[in-house]
Amino acid sequence: MMNNPLELILDSCVNFSIPVWALLIVVMLTCWLFYWDKYYKLRIIGKPRLVDVTYSSITIEWDKPASADPSHYIVYYKKISEHESWDCITTMDNACSLEIAQLQINTKFVVKVCACTNTERGPTGDESNPITTKNLAYKMKDASTLRRGTTNNLSVYDVPFHEEHDNHRKIRTVKIGESPEVGQQQTFKRVLMLSDPHSEKTTLLQGIMNFIVGVSYDDDFRLGFAPELLDSV
Repeated sequence: MMNNPLELILDSCVNFSIPVWALLIVVMLTCWLFYWDKYYKLRIIGKPRLVDVTYSSITIEWDKPASADPSHYIVYYKKISEHESWDCITTMDNACSLEIAQLQINTKFVVKVCACTNTERGPTGDESNPITTKNLAYKMKDASTLRRGTTNNLSVYDVPFHEEHDNHRKIRTVKIGESPEVGQQQTFKRVLMLSDPHSEKTTLLQGIMNFIVGVSYDDDFRLGFAPELLDSV
């Protein structure tokens, strides 16, 4: 009659004079090595690193596990808040980089990565350092046109605008920003300025606009009004 595994272990100890404690250590080491091979070979060493950041996306990269060849990765990300839950993206291949898009403007995020094969899933790696998406100024910059003749050290981008005319009241309304889509409701801040000609009203308004959207002193660009708008003022 075939003995069960426990009886076989005890018989081996008696027949070959192997101490039971030594045999238990061997069994524990075998189990630990099996667990390490199945789990830690997919371990990612180090934190994800920032490659690029915009007002709505971040691009990160990470190191490939040294002892395995993953088939894909699971990338987790969330806003820095104890009440936020993790979202995740599963990559389509084993490339060690990913762009996470459609993020909120001027918001801090953290990222962590998990390596996987078709049959196994490794441990989740360390969290990245906090990554902050760009503010509204960069979104306005992408929607604007680079003004010719500006220097590379401090480029000026002409913001989009659209006009509305009330010929009866002889009023012209200039709205800064992209034109709204048909049926889209928008709210605007209105500024009414009265002064003598050539009294730097435009300079003041451009300064207010840059301040509101978040252009800082350290940024290498400024936002301005298009020449065609200035010529008609």
